[in-house]
Amino acid sequence: MSESTQVSTTTNSTTSFRFLDMPKDIRRIVYDFLPEPVFRDFLSPSCCIAYTDYTRSVNMLLTNRLIYSEARPCLKIYRTRALARQDLIIITKSYSGEQMARQTLFATLLDILAAEHSPNPTTYPEAMAALDGPIPRSLMPSLLNQLSRLHEEIGVEVGHAALAEALSTPLSTMLLQLHQRNKMQIRWYLSRRVQQEASTWGSVYFLMGYVNDTYPLIDFQLVLVCEDTEMRDKMRRSWSNIPHQDKLWYEVASAEEAANMFG
Repeated sequence: MSESTQVSTTTNSTTSFRFLDMPKDIRRIVYDFLPEPVFRDFLSPSCCIAYTDYTRSVNMLLTNRLIYSEARPCLKIYRTRALARQDLIIITKSYSGEQMARQTLFATLLDILAAEHSPNPTTYPEAMAALDGPIPRSLMPSLLNQLSRLHEEIGVEVGHAALAEALSTPLSTMLLQLHQRNKMQIRWYLSRRVQQEASTWGSVYFLMGYVNDTYPLIDFQLVLVCEDTEMRDKMRRSWSNIPHQDKLWYEVASAEEAANMFG
């Protein structure tokens, strides 16, 4: 590998500067700006669940050995700090007929994440150790069964061993966010067809009551993202008897969201 990297800027004439010619303190400032907030798939896109995270800036780490040795610890520290300042947001969309499975999954997931941990995890090693505690460990078989069923709903078969191995990183990331700020938002994308199913209302009713009654210290918000304004207004009127209305929000999907989640 080369021990320097060239960054070129083109204007009326082509100029370039060597990134490694800058002082090390300046380069470290640059590294701090590299991780950006993203939504990362929970296990796989087929599960239709994603959670907030920060990019790992892999391309920068592959530039050369010197930048790798400088940037890796900076990026790791910054990403952990950024997660501690970021509210946990989970996004999901439902398929027809499986809303009850979705509500049960969220309840189990919250039971694992909100379990009492000592000490309160602030680093990835602490978060991974916390997930090996008695409560998370006892709930893991149930979570694996629910995730397997959701995969089967869309024709994907994944074994429990593969799921268990893949769960460590997403659960640790979510745990760090939830325990630093005690805030959690679920953005649930509901198509018009799914919204009309009776089980959808029941799932939302259950989830609002369960989270707020079981974990009152968590600042929880459920956002139902609708296909259009008409659907949003109709749901707001007809679902007014769902408990904890102050924690229930209705939004209309942006054009980009509609293309990704309802297309």
